[in-house]
Amino acid sequence: MARSRTLIRRSIALPTPERCLEAAELLTGEGVSARVVDMFTISPLDRDAVLDAARTTGAVLTVEEGNVTGGLGSAVAECLVEARLSVPFRRQGMPDEHVPVGPPAALYAHYRLDGPGIADVARELIATSNGRSA
Repeated sequence: MARSRTLIRRSIALPTPERCLEAAELLTGEGVSARVVDMFTISPLDRDAVLDAARTTGAVLTVEEGNVTGGLGSAVAECLVEARLSVPFRRQGMPDEHVPVGPPAALYAHYRLDGPGIADVARELIATSNGRSA
């Protein structure tokens, strides 16, 4: 199976692009090709970019700094299902819960939204899509 993944990210003002690029560099060092797609809006969603990335890399991980419920991940999942494109998929972001208070760097690490955390989630996606548990 190809070791290639797409990270689709969305952020309005926070430094997710750098964190996704850092994760992509970590994965590249392990022989995993990671494509980062900057999704500026959820609506309208750039369906062509999503589908092209999914077909090219064979797996999609969405990364967003907000709640994953009803966010970018949900829109990308809908896009993939409506196109009948079955690829390993995972949403990474804030769970639907009360968020603790703390320094931003600590919260990013807690929710695995820092570079190493995003890379860990991508590794889990790779492992589960290859039939292994993470």
